[in-house]
Amino acid sequence: MSDLARPGVFRLNIGVRRGTYRRLFGRPPTARDADWMLVFDPVPDLTVLDRILPHPMYGNWVCVLNPSTLDAVGPLLAEAHEQAVRKHANFAARRPG
Repeated sequence: MSDLARPGVFRLNIGVRRGTYRRLFGRPPTARDADWMLVFDPVPDLTVLDRILPHPMYGNWVCVLNPSTLDAVGPLLAEAHEQAVRKHANFAARRPG
């Protein structure tokens, strides 16, 4: 899959809005294989470095192996942060007291 056992290779995972995912990759797959990995058609090369890719396990998530700059991932990280802040605010508003 991502071949994360390669020396020095790491994966940055980012949860994005559905619309962002669809703009980048189309609808996320719903079928899974025996290892619970998403089944893509066509199958992307998940070993490529420094490219935004669909996450192999989580729909509406993206990943990047060894991102070289924040140019491409910075806006996605900002979006993920905004989502986390919104979810926390919604949760806090529902909590009693």
